Amino acid sequence: VIGGFLALSDGGLSVAAPAFVNLTVREGADASEMLVAHARITNPDFALDTDDSRVILMKNPVEAYAHLDLREDDDGTLKRMAMMHMNITEVEAGNGSVVNMDFRLIDGNSTEEIIWVDAACNSSDPTQMEVGAEVHFESEFVLNMTGVLPYEGDYMSGNMEIHLENHTQAISTKISRGFLVQSTKPTGYDALWLNFGTVIDDAALLNVTDLYIERGPDIAWSGVGWKFTLAEKNSTEWRTTYSHSFDIDFVPGTPPPLSEGAVTTKFDLAVEIADMSTF
Repeated sequence: VIGGFLALSDGGLSVAAPAFVNLTVREGADASEMLVAHARITNPDFALDTDDSRVILMKNPVEAYAHLDLREDDDGTLKRMAMMHMNITEVEAGNGSVVNMDFRLIDGNSTEEIIWVDAACNSSDPTQMEVGAEVHFESEFVLNMTGVLPYEGDYMSGNMEIHLENHTQAISTKISRGFLVQSTKPTGYDALWLNFGTVIDDAALLNVTDLYIERGPDIAWSGVGWKFTLAEKNSTEWRTTYSHSFDIDFVPGTPPPLSEGAVTTKFDLAVEIADMSTF
């Protein structure tokens, strides 16, 4: 028998209260703990602070922390498997600012860094955004990313390049400059839009378009969605081999009724694990 407990908080209206997630999974007749996970974010309102044009502003530094404990032995003892630390800070530069992110995934047993990501976005130039990042795995340098995104009206677009050993992967990028008004919805709805596309070895084309995060009149998270397409090259033409899209609208109270002709699927899911040590 497997049971669980999940607690969530968005921090409420208090800036000082962190957003958090607590998850506990219990097993057996004695309901002994099998897995415990905890995550929290301080100043979770940073992405919701905006000026009159609803452009993203960052008024408070952000710190995130998480850990995962897993039972490995039959004695019921939990072991710290991994920890995560992330800090996002901003400093003024020229006519804009530089936002820095430091992300570290740490082995819970040896406290050695598994993954370290150091990234920055520089908006000091009034005509463009500069981005850069480095990724290290087990203390070894793996790759770096650079890009310049010139401003074009409500959007910024350009190529970001990922450099991995002797290979360079170009990613076509288009991102809205803040939250744009959703003209198809009532007053007060806006969304941040992101689009990415890349060609791999002149054989595969990946496109993520219309990836959006939407806010409602109360500046709460009200929707999310994307479109994804995978294509392969057939001689000189691209042929779509897979496509996927979704849209999720969050509304208070009872969910609205489904439109006529909508299809729903109900299913039961069971998981059986013979040996947790190999899971």
